[in-house]
Amino acid sequence: MKLITFNSQAEKDVAQAMQGMWQQNLGINVEIETYESKVYWDELNAGNYNVGFNSWTGDYPDPMTLFESELANQNPPPASGWFTEDGAIKFNELVEATKSEKDNVKRYENFVEAEKVLMDGMSQIPLYFYNDEYLVKPYITGVGKNFTGQTIFEYADVK
Repeated sequence: MKLITFNSQAEKDVAQAMQGMWQQNLGINVEIETYESKVYWDELNAGNYNVGFNSWTGDYPDPMTLFESELANQNPPPASGWFTEDGAIKFNELVEATKSEKDNVKRYENFVEAEKVLMDGMSQIPLYFYNDEYLVKPYITGVGKNFTGQTIFEYADVK
């Protein structure tokens, strides 16, 4: 199996950990290939891999920011190529219906259904979430993070 990733040390470490676990627990031999960013995205978009890495940070505080990135009718389509024709149609219908849905309960029901379609395709394995630690002296208050991880000093105060 061919696993492609970026050539940063952090990405290589994750790939090597996966390689070892898959070999030990599943008997799967994994060949790791690393690339510079531009070449990596070309390889991913061409489908020249069995497993590849991708990530997304939502740019607004709503699940739609993630679901829109997986729409099967994008040009080019998502690199994962996860969708069957039936799965793509159902997923797209759920996401499109959710865009105009005013009832939040119904919106979130649609998100749950769309996620089931996505996960039934087994195209993605959530591996980890990025964390961003920061230290603040005890006498500094009001420092926080927004939903995209940026440090906000708007309400900071020195006591």
